[in-house]
Amino acid sequence: MCFMCLACRVCDEQQHWKELTYLYITYDEYDNALATMIAHSPTAWEHVQFKDVAVKVSASEVSDRPTSRCGLTSRPASCLCP
Repeated sequence: MCFMCLACRVCDEQQHWKELTYLYITYDEYDNALATMIAHSPTAWEHVQFKDVAVKVSASEVSDRPTSRCGLTSRPASCLCP
């Protein structure tokens, strides 16, 4: 299992939304970062960060993204896990 999958899974399971958003941004997974910020806005929301991520994501990427890979509710596209 790749490190990204493991780190994201742990953050998702433990509800560390801010950290999960950080991981997605670090690995250029802006669609997942935006979706996490929207779904968990009280804890994962930072206005400037949201604006920076939103301009890097098209609406179709967020609405059409796969919903499950590596056991997450959202997945990193670069993840190679089955």
